[in-house]
Amino acid sequence: FQAPRSGYFRITAEAHDSKDHPISAETYAWVSGSEPYVYSYPELEILADKRVYQPGEQARILIHSSVKDALCLLSVEGEKIHSIHRIPIKNGSAEFLLPITGDFMPNIYVAAAIPWAGRLVQGSRVLPVPARDKFLSVQILPDRSEYKPGETASYQIITRDSSGKPASSEVSLGLVDAAIYALRREGAPDIRRFFWGTRENKVFTGFSIPTELSAGGVQKVEAPVEIRRKFLDTAFWDPRILTDEKGEATVSVPLPDNITTWRATARGVTMETLVGQGTKDVLPPSAQIRGSG
Repeated sequence: FQAPRSGYFRITAEAHDSKDHPISAETYAWVSGSEPYVYSYPELEILADKRVYQPGEQARILIHSSVKDALCLLSVEGEKIHSIHRIPIKNGSAEFLLPITGDFMPNIYVAAAIPWAGRLVQGSRVLPVPARDKFLSVQILPDRSEYKPGETASYQIITRDSSGKPASSEVSLGLVDAAIYALRREGAPDIRRFFWGTRENKVFTGFSIPTELSAGGVQKVEAPVEIRRKFLDTAFWDPRILTDEKGEATVSVPLPDNITTWRATARGVTMETLVGQGTKDVLPPSAQIRGSG
């Protein structure tokens, strides 16, 4: 079915049983388009046209967002970033075509991010690309179906690749009393899943907004953004500060750009060898602490 326009469509199916009684069911589908239409989009949603893909196919990716008009950063990622694309979203929807390659096995992630209202709206979807050409067929053929205790069993091991051709392989073989598995299932994982099962996404996307936000969530630049560059472990040291006759002295210390707690330690000694020391901590602004992660 090719929708002639965007909007809601009601889909119905009807059949008749052996006594000609009608049986029906229905559902609704939303077809997105470039023209405006009232629809409650999620904040960010990524849909794919298939559940599983094979190398050589093309995945159709649909992006939905309640941010009606925005520029979306879409990345194809997994063990690494495979590609990055800037996708304009108009009226809450955008479509992206992704060619599936062998590098995507056993799965790939499609991630989307939209900076909006002072934060980063994010979403991702995993696309399974099973590594079927990496699977080995292993057959165990005993020379008989039954053996008496003490007899010698003979097993033939046959290994084939995904196309059915012979494949030279190292094979382990174990014989275990089957009753054991009634008490405890196999502890070793499926070797295919172990080597070619779903892999986690190793890519993380984050951002920071160095500007203040005005009411309503619109970014408003109050002053030029200053980039922190000077990071030191020791902010200041002076071995000879003299207090006056009142026992007072004032020292100005330009702090580095570190967001940290600074501890000041002062040690004093007089001509009469009177000695003493004191410490004092100063903290960074609480807003900087919250935003420094």
